[in-house]
Amino acid sequence: MKKNIFYLHLICLCLFIIPHNVFCQSTEKEPTNETYLIKNADFETGTMDGWKHWRTRYSSIVKDAYSGNYAVKIGPERAFCNQEFKVKGNALYQLSAFVKTESGAEEIQMIISNYGGAAKSVTSSLTAYSKVTLDFQTAYSIDTMMISFVHPSGAGSAYVDQIELLY
Repeated sequence: MKKNIFYLHLICLCLFIIPHNVFCQSTEKEPTNETYLIKNADFETGTMDGWKHWRTRYSSIVKDAYSGNYAVKIGPERAFCNQEFKVKGNALYQLSAFVKTESGAEEIQMIISNYGGAAKSVTSSLTAYSKVTLDFQTAYSIDTMMISFVHPSGAGSAYVDQIELLY
C-alpha cells in the first residue's frame, strides 16, 4: 500500500515538473506559396502570357493594378480569362486574388474547376480592390486544374491582380 502511495505522489510530482506542452504536437503547417504554378499570376509581364480569353476580345492588360504595374481588365460586356495549371493530387489549396469592378452594379467572379470536385466560385461587386479567396482539395488523380475570372455582363469592366496559390 505504501508503495502505491509513493508511486502516486511521484506521478503527481512529475505532472507539475514536466512542462504541459511536451506531449502536444502541432499538426498545423505553415502554408507554402505555390503561386509560381500559375503563369503570370501578377500580370507583371505586361502581357496576357499564360492566360486565354476564348470567345472574347475583352480581356487586356492595363496599368490599374492593386500592386505593381499591371492588372488584367475583363469586360465590358460578357468577358473572361482563364488558365489551366499543374497542382498536386489530394492536396489542400487556397486560391486568392485582388479584384474590383468599375461599378458596384456589376460583378467579377473567380471560378475554380477541373480539380476533381464541383466548380466553386466567389463573387465581388466592390469598386475598390478587395481580396477574394477559395479553399479546396484536389482529387487523388488530379494533376491540373483551371482558374477563370468572369465578368458576366454590363457596360463596365472588372479588374484582377495579385493571384496567390497556397498549399
